[in-house]
Amino acid sequence: MMEKIQTVAHIGITAANLERSIAFYCDNFGFTYLRGAHFPSSFFEKNYPLYQLPPETTQCHTAVLESPARNVQLELFQFTNHIPQTNTVWNRSGMTHFAVTVENVLAFAQQLKENNVEFCIDVGVRPDGGHWVFVRDPDGNLIEVMEPFRINK
Repeated sequence: MMEKIQTVAHIGITAANLERSIAFYCDNFGFTYLRGAHFPSSFFEKNYPLYQLPPETTQCHTAVLESPARNVQLELFQFTNHIPQTNTVWNRSGMTHFAVTVENVLAFAQQLKENNVEFCIDVGVRPDGGHWVFVRDPDGNLIEVMEPFRINK
């Protein structure tokens, strides 16, 4: 029998400013700060095959945030040698976004607007009648805010 995953444990996001990103996700999406860590140059020297960053100039601070339902975590990274985010290219292989669900996208979108969160598009309606919208975090990462899919019978 094939082994299967239990859940998605966390999503890793690199941030230009760790404190700003912690505040963004906690204030706008209800995440809770769990813990932080510091990874010195020696960590990047030992793990160079994975990170491929110059260990002599690389250090990293992290923060782990937990979602309100406690079912997924965000692991935020701030590196000493940060490279700015580029816009997502949808037809390039790789991650494009992550999605969160809320019961009422229209009401949630209003809260985000009041907090000056950047919107990519206006709230839309999916074929099943549910609402959805895309916003950006402070570093330009895309977050889809959507209502749960409706089962049409």
